[in-house]
Amino acid sequence: MKNFVSEFFGTFIIIFFGLASVILFKTAADGVILIPLIFSSVTVLSFYLFSKYSFVTFNPMLSFTAYIRAFISMKEFIISLLGQIFGTFLALSILYLMFGKGVSFPIHSVAPELLMSTDLSDRDFILFSSFLSSLFLSFFFFIADFKKKYSYLYIGLLYFVLILLFYRLTFDVLNPLVVFITSIFNKKLFISNTAPYLAVVFFGTVIGGIFSFFFKKKLEGKAYAQQS
Repeated sequence: MKNFVSEFFGTFIIIFFGLASVILFKTAADGVILIPLIFSSVTVLSFYLFSKYSFVTFNPMLSFTAYIRAFISMKEFIISLLGQIFGTFLALSILYLMFGKGVSFPIHSVAPELLMSTDLSDRDFILFSSFLSSLFLSFFFFIADFKKKYSYLYIGLLYFVLILLFYRLTFDVLNPLVVFITSIFNKKLFISNTAPYLAVVFFGTVIGGIFSFFFKKKLEGKAYAQQS
């Protein structure tokens, strides 16, 4: 029950305030700074409030990777996933009620100034960027020492840097549930765009989590060798 409540409220806080910042500041001159700053701030708040009760990620791909890495059990993963889905759905529902059409921002698109600087199509660029963002997020997330008192500050900084970079490229906010729930009502959009996106994010997250495991093992081995 703690898993569900923690993931539900934490995901709701991140998605609601994070996407509200996108709606309010996406056309502002300083939006590229304000949006990552708000996202990272509410992420820090959620991890601070709820990580003391259970292992939380507020991201289904990170939760699945946590299951693979044996941080959580299958039961805990399923409960976490349900909390994240309901938290995201509630946040988006309230945003739709508050802003109406204002919440219908582009799910993903390439920044106009990048269109002429790459040979990749828009779709391929978005998929490649999403793969990289999920890989980096997972790798640096799982090399964190969650036992340390202020690990939530490290996670907040991680989100700030990655959203600062990837939102600037493709308006990526590093949570596949936003894309999934926003697009699921449009079957054509879901099949043609969202399914490939979820696939690359899944593989990027899992690969990043596996790399982090071997990276930490290597660091631990070096530390042990130095002590010997």
